[in-house]
Amino acid sequence: MKKIVAICTLGLLTITSVFAQVDRSVMPKPGKARTPKIASYETFTLENGLQVFVIENHKLPKVTFSLVLNNDPIVEGDKAGYTSLAGSLIKAGTKTMTKDEINEKIDFMGANLSTSASGIYASCLSRYTADVVSIMADVVINPTFPAEEFEKEKKLLEGSAKRNQDDPSAISGNIYGATLFGKEHAYGEFLTLSSVEIITLKDCKNYYNTYFKPNVAYLAIVGDISLAEAKKLATTKFGAWSKGTVPTNKITKAASTAGSQVTIVDRASSVQSVLKIGNVVDYNVTKEDYFAAKIANHILGGGSSGRLFQNLREDKAYTYGAYSGLSSDEYVGKFTASAQVRTEVTDSAITEFLTEIKRMCTEDVSAKALQDAKNEIAGSFGRSLEQAQTVASFAINIANYKLSKDFYNNYLTNLDKVTIADVKAAAKKYFNVNNLDIVVVGKGTELADKLKAFDADGEVTILDSEGNETELVTIRPIEGDVTVEEVFNKRIMAFTQTSDLKSANKKLKKLKDVTTKGQATIQGAAIDVLTYKKAPNKIAVNIMYQGTVVQKQTYNGTAGKSVSMQGKKDMEGDELDEMKIQASFTPERLYKDNGYAVELLGLEEVNGSDAYVVSVSKGDATSKVYYDVKSGLQVKSLTTAKDAEGNEVTSITTFSDFKVVDGYMFSHKTSIDGAQALDIVISEVSVNSKLSDDLFN
Repeated sequence: MKKIVAICTLGLLTITSVFAQVDRSVMPKPGKARTPKIASYETFTLENGLQVFVIENHKLPKVTFSLVLNNDPIVEGDKAGYTSLAGSLIKAGTKTMTKDEINEKIDFMGANLSTSASGIYASCLSRYTADVVSIMADVVINPTFPAEEFEKEKKLLEGSAKRNQDDPSAISGNIYGATLFGKEHAYGEFLTLSSVEIITLKDCKNYYNTYFKPNVAYLAIVGDISLAEAKKLATTKFGAWSKGTVPTNKITKAASTAGSQVTIVDRASSVQSVLKIGNVVDYNVTKEDYFAAKIANHILGGGSSGRLFQNLREDKAYTYGAYSGLSSDEYVGKFTASAQVRTEVTDSAITEFLTEIKRMCTEDVSAKALQDAKNEIAGSFGRSLEQAQTVASFAINIANYKLSKDFYNNYLTNLDKVTIADVKAAAKKYFNVNNLDIVVVGKGTELADKLKAFDADGEVTILDSEGNETELVTIRPIEGDVTVEEVFNKRIMAFTQTSDLKSANKKLKKLKDVTTKGQATIQGAAIDVLTYKKAPNKIAVNIMYQGTVVQKQTYNGTAGKSVSMQGKKDMEGDELDEMKIQASFTPERLYKDNGYAVELLGLEEVNGSDAYVVSVSKGDATSKVYYDVKSGLQVKSLTTAKDAEGNEVTSITTFSDFKVVDGYMFSHKTSIDGAQALDIVISEVSVNSKLSDDLFN
């Protein structure tokens, strides 16, 4: 026992002695930069020019394959989207297998296979390696581009284009790219509904036949596989792929803006502004100041510790998050700072963005900020090495950019060499504070005058969601005295097909329940949508696939529940309030008593006809409901809310094809543009069919 006590006492004395020698007021000097342990790779080239990289990693019985085309960017012109469509179609069938057969085989093995305009990715357990490589090679060498699959994929692409028309984040990305590079530039053009409509199957085939060649491709194989096995598989499976001459496309180096310019994409329904601020840059891994610029961007807006986040969120509370990014590109990159802020603080937020960007260019960062940034970047780099696929991207980058083979081995050493002066010099070079493009997606009528101060010419450019110059959208005033109650009453009379409110109320009392059955297509799959309503306040919505309910929402007058493949969830808050409203045949009469603010805004045109615009809001959710002036019917609604990250999300619902059923007027087509585009065609409406209460429990 005495011996144990003696040893402990000696240990404590030693520790005390060590602490006594440490000056805790002085920050310890950083240690030597670590040398990362990066898996080595072997490379070989097939006779057809396909360059193969093999990274062995036998820790797990898994193998991944990344086939990447190294083509110049392509200008798609008025058919923007056709390369993406071609990429999706490559796995839609081969000379030996249909799309369904490919999917069944991949699913059976628990593997993954995806294709795009720039290549193919696959992964599997190592015991299925040969089978998956065979399918992958068949897909890349022998695609058949079936016409029926082309129509399905084109419809999905049209859905994406429709969603992008009113998704503020998508609009922001599209217009920002077009503003920086020009709409005719490969990096500035974007998908639109009109561009998708004119894409043909021939366009997709031509793209594949022209650009999918092995002599401009890299194949990275990572995982539980030997070099000998990889050579054998690559040679036998991809050796028959015919090489060919691939066109080169000259990519112009887009020039920076001459003086800062402000562009507004007007969205009258927005409750917040989506900001993107930046400029084009000539930046990639070959530049001497690559690491200095990386650190400068990290300090400015690389995460929650960045100056933008700390200023705009933590200090000013303008936003949920503000960030910046510096994209590395072989041809031309971009510097971008971004955030979503409340409409009323948009100009103040831009001021703070410019202040922080200017500080990076004119002031030295602190030694602590520099070291913290180095540590965070080094940590992220180290964590990325846990993924074997990272090494594959390293190998491809080394080949593509003609880097030294030890570039990534020296990554942390070169990162550690960056000085405070290097960071300021890189910021001056890449953050062009006096020549920035400022793109704002938001409520133009409230923003235009305020934002002129940030434009070098004192004027702002107004664009629509497709990048065309336009005028600010304003809601026109209503001539004469019209109240929101009169608009609502007219809708009720239109629904009941009566000429006065008294008759409408009598007829509503006779309406006990309504059942509608509709059909729609989601990602190529046909679904049934059944909606049940029962007076006074019950509703159930069933979404069915092949006769099975895959999603269900119910409200029984007091409680609401959502049931899906992810499980059951009790409704609460705004979601429950919305179900209460939707359960009524006349939701207009419930707004006031349920805490909704209602206001008649004016007139807007909907499908060529004037419509009354009524604002309905509660909490973070705001809706604009449109009622046709002539008929009184509700023809459209636009709902804006915030998701879990605080981003603005908009859903547009339009109602058309109105028909009378048993004396009541019902829309027989509902089009929804939200998280995904959806057209529901109503095939059957039943009135007063004595629905059981069990449907709503």
